Amino acid sequence: MVGQSRSSTLAHSISGDGDHTLTVQSTDSIGVFESPRTFNIRIHPLRIIGPTSLPSATSGTTYSRTLQFSGGNGTCTWTLLPGAGVLPSGLTLDADSGVIAGTPTATGSSTFTIQCSDGAQVATREFTLSVVNPTPAAVSITPSEIPAAVPTFEMTALGSGFVDGSIVQWNGAPRATSFVSATELRVEINASD
Repeated sequence: MVGQSRSSTLAHSISGDGDHTLTVQSTDSIGVFESPRTFNIRIHPLRIIGPTSLPSATSGTTYSRTLQFSGGNGTCTWTLLPGAGVLPSGLTLDADSGVIAGTPTATGSSTFTIQCSDGAQVATREFTLSVVNPTPAAVSITPSEIPAAVPTFEMTALGSGFVDGSIVQWNGAPRATSFVSATELRVEINASD
């Protein structure tokens, strides 16, 4: 029967990412060959590829890191996976650019899962981001001289990177401070110290 069409289903497993070629040739019951047909198949699963890890952020300092993806259809909408952690306070994730940015307001470590979706595929990846205190730097201390007969005096340290709970070393011993600001600390020193 010439001109009769038939259909059949061909199943074949392809493994691995990249470009693959599949050639199909069929015969009928009397051995007539159909010309071979070649099909090219490209497999590019959606993946979050970077960064490998997020560098630490510093409390009170602007932070910005861009997430990267590959594969899929070339587009990605970034979201924080619900119920899978939160970003450190003060940081946000831009849905279009994949940028985690802002100014963190508290120290600590946060673990969260980021999701990238191109509308057909979804990729997820867990990240941990630590927020640390800034490195303190004292530039001046006042007073610079105290008479020997003074039993107690208040010392003021000026600088940068000070946080509530900072301590100073006086004669090798830690002393609690009164936090005034990120640029000023005060500490009471006894003559017996």
